[in-house]
Amino acid sequence: MVDLTKLDLAVLARQLGNPEGEIGRAVGDYMSRHNAGVSAAAWRRLDLKPGARVLEVGFGNGQLIPPLLALEPDLAYTGIDISETMLAEAAAFNRALVEARRVDLKLASVEAMPFPAGAFDRAVSVNTIYFWPNPERALAEFHRVLGRDGVLVLAGITPEAAASLPITQHGFRVYDRQRLEDMLRRAGFRSPEIEIHRETTARLEGGTHERSYHIIRALA
Repeated sequence: MVDLTKLDLAVLARQLGNPEGEIGRAVGDYMSRHNAGVSAAAWRRLDLKPGARVLEVGFGNGQLIPPLLALEPDLAYTGIDISETMLAEAAAFNRALVEARRVDLKLASVEAMPFPAGAFDRAVSVNTIYFWPNPERALAEFHRVLGRDGVLVLAGITPEAAASLPITQHGFRVYDRQRLEDMLRRAGFRSPEIEIHRETTARLEGGTHERSYHIIRALA
């Protein structure tokens, strides 16, 4: 068993951005628990319809894919992740869904998505924007692969919440509301809306704390 509380913060931050090996699997388990609440809040803003084509960037170990699919009938789910470890974990966890062709999982970067223009109706990504090398290029890719009037929903920690977390000093890029809106508009998105989601989150070392997230919704 990997004790994540014993890891150097820089190592843990790097693993959060790209989980690898045994430590990465432990990080994936932690993220699937930690992200459940904010992921559900993000999904509610997708305005899902039966049969919608949904793209997720950063699916982690894939344990949150079934509850997303349960929200509407016949959703077609495609996910990309940069982590080979997470791809293997998610494919194993969702083997039946993959074999039934309800879930398609790929190893790919958010900045170079292997899909044609207009391939999706909805796109979502939770707690990944901090690790994108070029967020404006990534948002342009989201815009390209979403069909007309497609919906993008992103979730990320607020600068205020990040200020109380020492780990965010190790390679995290946290954006304020104005920067998020500006980047979305430059990428071609319309009508960006940003709400605050607050929840009580478990600490790795035990106990809980309050955390706030931006949940961003925009139209392609």
